[in-house]
Amino acid sequence: MGRKRDSYFLITAWMFLIVVIIGFSKGFFFRPIYKETSIPSYLVIHGALMVIWYVAYVYQSHLVYKGNIINHRRFGTF
Repeated sequence: MGRKRDSYFLITAWMFLIVVIIGFSKGFFFRPIYKETSIPSYLVIHGALMVIWYVAYVYQSHLVYKGNIINHRRFGTF
């Protein structure tokens, strides 16, 4: 694959992560600042797992962009 195609996936992954952080910042990340009520623990776990998933997606895309396919595959089996 060409460098341009690989950078597309890396940029897209970063855009997804940024949209998630901005979109959920007021209702999830900074909720104690904006609202006095807390959210149920299962939603906190769900939100944390989804953020971890998006971070892993960016990391995987970064590994492919750098040409480190072996570590990309190794991390993918996790």
